[in-house]
Amino acid sequence: MSHVDLSATGENMVLHGTGDPKADVKACLGKFQAAPRADNEKPFERFVVHPGDGFDWSNSVAIGKWLTDTRQWLQDEYGPGFVYAVVHVDEKKPHIHAVCVPLYKSKTKKREAWKVSHKQHPATKGRGSYERLRRRCADALGFEYGEPGNKPRTEMQRLADEAAEASRVRADAEAVSMLTKARTEAQGIVSQAKKKARGILSEIEKRVVQISDELDQAAQIADRVGMQARAEAARKMKAKIAPHRTAVRSMRGGRNFGER
Repeated sequence: MSHVDLSATGENMVLHGTGDPKADVKACLGKFQAAPRADNEKPFERFVVHPGDGFDWSNSVAIGKWLTDTRQWLQDEYGPGFVYAVVHVDEKKPHIHAVCVPLYKSKTKKREAWKVSHKQHPATKGRGSYERLRRRCADALGFEYGEPGNKPRTEMQRLADEAAEASRVRADAEAVSMLTKARTEAQGIVSQAKKKARGILSEIEKRVVQISDELDQAAQIADRVGMQARAEAARKMKAKIAPHRTAVRSMRGGRNFGER
């Protein structure tokens, strides 16, 4: 994980779900009593969404639109199966990691039930479905979609890519778990606040404020025990996240953000 700035991991923002992909997938399967089909290796799809190299990260309105459009696209494609999305800012290029469960309704003469299948879900059903899915993503987010290469991926390459991404998701889950243990009580407060919040940006701002308060407390404790270096580090981290709070407030005032 040398490409990850661990000092900035606390700034990653939960866009949808609890922030724990495994728990969110499990909760979804339990809620809909959905049994994955036997031909499924895994009951979920993973997505990584980046706005492109030319994206203007100083434009708060553009950032807000990207977050909203991405969230809406995932919701449109997977409905209740869209369970997890986190904005990663602890790497060189900020991006969104998302997880969706391919839920679909199976109807018979006797009953109707929810099931899980990549091959049967409308988003990934049929030959060339993943190519079409990528094109729909590009259209929804206003990206220019390039032409695919002349040589398609081999099955071995596809499996290798999936294994690499699975490793990344596991690393994300482990990082979230470590942070959760350090701030169990604080996350409980955030969880209650998120349930009452009416907009995602309100949720994000509350999280930023909480982290800022925690850094204040950490600095005060460090001052009292004579650990000036750690106190200064906490204050620098607080100053580093201050622009994020300002950006969130600006985005909340933009026309692209309404209430849920």
